[in-house]
Amino acid sequence: MLKKPVCLLSALWLSVISLNAWADAGWTSYGIVKELSLNSSQQFQVRLYISSNPTDCKNEKWFYHDYKGVSGEQMYLTFLTGLTTGRKVRVYVTGKCNLNGYSNISEMSIIR
Repeated sequence: MLKKPVCLLSALWLSVISLNAWADAGWTSYGIVKELSLNSSQQFQVRLYISSNPTDCKNEKWFYHDYKGVSGEQMYLTFLTGLTTGRKVRVYVTGKCNLNGYSNISEMSIIR
């Protein structure tokens, strides 16, 4: 008798968890790079001062990308350029959120 409610609650909990792991995709507004860091998971994180972000991830100003992935090094160096020169950047968020609520990014651009 107790097995059905437990299974139902488990299924409900899993559906809630999976909903929080994905959000909307699209381009952010242009903004200034405020912080750039590397972690031991071969990812970098970047905090941007932006006015709009299409994602529903918890931390709207934080983003991440796999450093080891395709274009990871180039993206990191471009963010570093933005950080040191004050040039504005924007990112394309994929809709995937990590456990910290940061948005995954797949593209970026930089302007004067």
